[in-house]
Formats: sequence, C-alpha cells, structure tokens
Amino acid sequence: MIKSLDHPTNRRAKAGKLLRNEGCEFGKHEVRFNHSIAVWACLGAALIPASAYAQDGATSSEELSAPAAAQEIVVTAQRRSEKAVNVPISMVVQSSKQLENAGVSSVSELGQVVPGLRIDGSGPYTQPSIRGVSSVVVGPGFAANIATYVDGFYRPDPLGNDISISDAESVQILKGPQGTLFGRNSTGGAMVITTRAPSFTPAVEMKASYGNYDEAHGYLFVTGPISEQLAASVSGHLDRSDGFIHNIVSGKRVGDSSGGGVRAKLLYKPSSDASVTLEVSHSELSDPNGFLWNPYQGKTNGPIFFPGVAVTSARGEVSNNDPAQFKNDITSGFLTGKFKIGGVNLNSHTGYQHVKVGALSFDLDATPAPFGSLSFPEKNKIFTQEFDLGGKSSRFEWIGGLFYMHQNQGQNFSLIFTGAPAIPISRTRQKIDAYAAFLDGTLQLTDTIFLTAGGRYGIDKVTGTTAFAPAFNAGSVRHTFRSLDGRAIIRYQFDANSNAYISVSKGSKGGLFNTSTGDPNPVRPEKIWAYEIGYKLSRPGFRFEAAAFDYEYKDQQIVEYVGNLANVVNVAKTRVYGAEAHASYDLTRNFQINAGMSYTRGRYRSFTNAERYIFSPVSGITTDLNADASGNVTTRTPEFSGSVGLNYRQPFLDGQVDLSGTYAYQTKIYFDPFGDTEQSGYGLLNLRAAWTDPSDRWTAALYGKNVTDKKYRQQVTSESTGIFQVFGRPATYGVEVTLRY
Repeated sequence: MIKSLDHPTNRRAKAGKLLRNEGCEFGKHEVRFNHSIAVWACLGAALIPASAYAQDGATSSEELSAPAAAQEIVVTAQRRSEKAVNVPISMVVQSSKQLENAGVSSVSELGQVVPGLRIDGSGPYTQPSIRGVSSVVVGPGFAANIATYVDGFYRPDPLGNDISISDAESVQILKGPQGTLFGRNSTGGAMVITTRAPSFTPAVEMKASYGNYDEAHGYLFVTGPISEQLAASVSGHLDRSDGFIHNIVSGKRVGDSSGGGVRAKLLYKPSSDASVTLEVSHSELSDPNGFLWNPYQGKTNGPIFFPGVAVTSARGEVSNNDPAQFKNDITSGFLTGKFKIGGVNLNSHTGYQHVKVGALSFDLDATPAPFGSLSFPEKNKIFTQEFDLGGKSSRFEWIGGLFYMHQNQGQNFSLIFTGAPAIPISRTRQKIDAYAAFLDGTLQLTDTIFLTAGGRYGIDKVTGTTAFAPAFNAGSVRHTFRSLDGRAIIRYQFDANSNAYISVSKGSKGGLFNTSTGDPNPVRPEKIWAYEIGYKLSRPGFRFEAAAFDYEYKDQQIVEYVGNLANVVNVAKTRVYGAEAHASYDLTRNFQINAGMSYTRGRYRSFTNAERYIFSPVSGITTDLNADASGNVTTRTPEFSGSVGLNYRQPFLDGQVDLSGTYAYQTKIYFDPFGDTEQSGYGLLNLRAAWTDPSDRWTAALYGKNVTDKKYRQQVTSESTGIFQVFGRPATYGVEVTLRY
C-alpha cells in the first residue's frame, strides 16, 4: 500500500511548480510558452482535491511486471470494446508501456514499432503511409488518406498531427480501408490514439528527461475524484531541444524547437449506464526542422543564377539565407456522451478544433542566392458531430450512425525577401461540408462462423476559393462528391482464442480543388478495393497474427508543381499487394520478444501523364509532362519492413530493472514515381535501461535513440527551384526520472 509522502497541500504546490509562471526550467535553459498553457496546467493540478494525492489501491509490483503478451488486449477498432483476437482487421496495438520501452514519444516515430507504416512529411505536414497507400498532397482541405483519431475525434489537418503521445493510454494502427466505421480519408487505414481518462482512483505521475542537444521533456498527469459522480484529470507536457544543424553561411546552429500542451478532462458518471466527458486541450509548437532542407545531390538552381554561392548536401548542414519557420497553435474542445438505454448504446461525439499556423515559410532554393522565401500561414476551423447507436443480441451485434463535419481552411501565400515587406501572391480557401450515414453488423451464423457486413454513404460539398494578387478578386468553384464505402467479412472461430477471416472492403478519400493554382476542375476522390485473408491466435504468453492483402487503387491523388505551387492530379490505377505477420512471445516470465514484418509490392499500373522533375544544369528543374510512370514502384513503399523488440525484466536491489531494445529496418524507398529520388535501406536502434524502486514510485532510466547514428533521409521534396531533402535526427541519448503516487 502506498501512503502519502507529505501534506497534500505541499504536494499540490509542487505539482503546480512544474509549469509555473508561463515557463519551465530545464537545466540552464528556460522555456517559455503562451501564458494559457501554464495557467491551464497549474489550475488543473489545483483542481484535483487533496485526496487525489493519497493512493490506497496502488498497482503492485507483480502487476507492473506482468509480461505484455500474457495480458488480454481489448480494442475499439470496430467502435466497440472487444478482444483483439476476435476483430477481423489487421492491426498493431501499442500500450503506453510498450511505446515507452521502444522510445516512441510522438506520432512521427510510430513507424519504428509498426511494420508497414511510414510517417513521412512534406515540410511540417504529416504524411503517414500504410502498406504503400499514402498521400503527398498538401494544402487547404488536403487531408491525409490515413485518418487520425484522438479520443474518438477525427483530426483532418496534417499540420497538427505530429503530436506528442506522452499521455497516450494506447495507440491502435488499423490497416486497410476503414471507411465503413471511420469514414472519409481512411483509404489506407486509421491511427486511433486514446489518451488517459479521468479516474475515481487518485493518481499522479510526473516525468522529466534530459539528453544531448539540450533536449528536455517534462510531463505531468493528475487525476482523481471531485465527488462521487465527478472525476477530473489534467495532463501537460513541455518539450525543447537545440538544433543539430549548422548553417554554413551564418556560422550559427539552427533548428531549435520548443512546444507544450495541456489537456483537461471532466468525467460525469451518474450511473453505470451513463457518462459524459468534457475535454479541452491546447498545444503550441515551434519547430522549423521540416523546412531545414538542403539540395538533394546538390540539385538547386541557386548556383546557376548566382555562381559561387555556397551549397551543401550533408546531414547536419544547410546554406539557407532565409529562415525556416513553423509555428502552430491548436485549441480543441470535445464533448462525449455515452448512454445505455434498454440494452441499446447511444453515443454522441461533438468536437471543435482550431488550428492556427502563424508562421510557415522556407528558403526557396536552399542557398544564399536571393530568391527569397515562400510564406503560407494557415487557419483551419473544424466542427464535427456524430451520433451512433448500437446493440447486441445473442447472435447479432450492430452499430449505425450519422456524421457531419464542417471544415473551413485557408492560406495566404506571400514571397518574402530578407529585410523587405512581404509580397502577396494569393489567398486560398477550401470549405467542406461532409455528411455521412453508416450501418454495420455482425451475425453469428453458426457456433463458429460469423458474417460482418456494413456500408457508409457520404456526401461532400466542397467550395474552393482562389484570389490572386494584386486585385484579389475571389473566384469560387463548387462541387458535390458522393461516395459509397463498405465491407463484407467472414470469420471462422476455431476456438475462443483463434480466428481466421476473409474480407472485402472499399474505402475512399474525399475529392477536392486545387485552390493554390486556381484550377476550376475538381480532383476526383480516391477509391480503393481491398481483399484480405488473415489469421489470429492468442494464448497465455503468446500472440500471433498474419495477413495477406491485395489492393486495387484507383484515382490516387498525386501532387505536381506549377511554379512553386502544388497541383493535384489523379493517377489512373495502382496495385499493391503483400503479406505481413506479427508475434509477441514470452520466452520466460521475465523475457519477452515482439517481432513483426511486412512485405509490400506496389506498382503504378497506369500512370501515363506523370509529372517528372529532371535537374538541368542550365535551367534548374525541368518538367516532362508526358512522362509515363506505368509499371514503376509506388512512392514511399519499402518492399520489406520489419521490427523486433526485446524486453528483459529482473528483480534488482529489491526493485525491478527493465532492459529494452527495438530495432526497425526497411528496404529502399523512392520519393517520386520515377525513382529519381531515393533512400536506401536502413535500420534504427533504440535502447532503454530503467530501474523501478521497491515501492513502484520512482523509475530512473537511461535511453538512446538511433544509437548507431544512422544517416537517412526523412523526406525529399521537389520544387521548381530544386529538389530538397530533410534528414532524420542523429543519435540522441539521455536520462529520465518518473514519479508516481
């Protein structure tokens, strides 16, 4: 039993000091953020009554050390809680402990523990890819085709989705089209993130880490009851890091980043059949690294027009004369109601998000040549409302619902020369009103055979507006897109812990307009037909699942460039097929192994009018509009990817030591449809050693990420002024301390 360390009011004061006075000190550095983050976190810590800091029913050391493979996994992949082994969907589920052991602290690092998943980017835009299904289009209204959900709410803006998962309870990566239950823009799958919920059992967790590049992280989670029917929680995090990049022109280090966020939840639970959760969050981020690029193989037109300017293509170096900038500010409010009425479950999800990108700019040629920088700050307001109703009888389980989303997103494009006023180029806006109705059910035909079928009908009303300087006369275009998605699955249950399934599913990605170029022609929605066969097994100490898949992908939305502005076109046909497997095995009670692999073969079956960027030493980048990419490898699709994680736990000094290692490997990928830009195969190794004291209150850890210091390209982007690359972070290491009570 864990008892109070000191007086409750003193503990509350200590928790408040973590995020005091608009800032937080990490060693010799002081990080400051918007006043609202600090105030919200401090008030939230004070909101929890003193009783939250004295925990009588703490988790025992035996429970903490229980092997993960021995625990039953419950997921919500079908919008209801059920055992993962019974869900006929290929997925990877990571608990907060597994993510911690693997050194994964943000969405951008999830690919290191999920074979077949890549998290790429175009500048700061997050562009996930699952099984070769990816999106490279960015701009107002251009969502990724891997849908991201946080606490059940859809987050369509890729400028706000490389989020910290410090307070994540679990992350579920669903593979294959999820359009029936998760809707538009889940063509390739969905990332479902669940954060820690308020609890009527008091708990506090504080965490701080410090590493090379003066990288520091602070985290606080507090939860407890306010009354018998009301519980609250507050979580907050602060992050900062020095950049690892040297500007050879200025001689200065660049790439310093900082960020922070707070999330407050209030749970009202009047009975076991009803609950209402109010969630409010705010986060801020300043991180220019997505735009700190240099020329791929020296390909930039800076030296062509200004001979003798400095050019570098080495990792850790840039030669920009215009600063790279990215700053975002995200405020969200969610209201979730869950009610059980006469055996029927009624849920309501109401959400609002405001994404404000105050600074978004990059050097046009990545050299000191005076081409200036392109700036395009953004505002995005999103409102969503969903009602779903579900029930279950002895042999039939069903869920249906209605969904609405209003999104209003705009950007202002300007050209900036150092020391001069901005030169306006255009103003763009895309408004989307999305309506959908869905119904899905599972019928138990016999004791061992289950049939699942469902469909979703959606209507997207899209308005695109483009106004060019100097007149800024706005011209609007409108179009209504309709889609019908669905799935059919037969599952055979060998026993309570072993299943096989065959599925056919269809997904779609919403249509849109090229607002950045003013093209009045709509870009058609993407469509994908997916065929999959899979097997799942769960036994004490052992879990295994495998699947083979075949995708027919039509009208994939691919970006091309007109000047420096993205134009989107539809690829005629793409085919992707492959197989994957994942296993978790407790070799002993104290030694566990997790391993997974994915083989994916993706080819453009018909892509006869692809945009190709060929560097010319005379004119820079030239474009061949008639190039044929048919038969070529799809972008950002490694043929093989795999990961293996080892965790060894052992009693030590009356406490427990945990030794963890994760190695992720992938083969070569291409960043364009012609294979002109590539990243050869590489592997990343993360290590962690932690010791927890006998009371389970304190944990001290040493960690290392990319400990072999592998050099790899994280993204390659083609512009009219050159082809540019961004490298992944070098080796990082540090110490971490966690306090729980």
